[in-house]
Amino acid sequence: MDAYKSLKMVNYVHDEINIEFNTDHVEIVVTTVNDIIGDCFQATMNKVKDGRETDWTKLVVENWSQK
Repeated sequence: MDAYKSLKMVNYVHDEINIEFNTDHVEIVVTTVNDIIGDCFQATMNKVKDGRETDWTKLVVENWSQK
């Protein structure tokens, strides 16, 4: 089964997304979510050329205060 098929969106507030996933698939899950957010920001915010985080590992935290 593809990792993204079992993604579960937990919460979305402002520019924060909380997701739960099997950590065996951390890179594919986080880069996929990063791409989705980047595409949305780019398409909806005319001042944003690319909304992606350039280093996906910065997106992996235990809670929002670590970001």
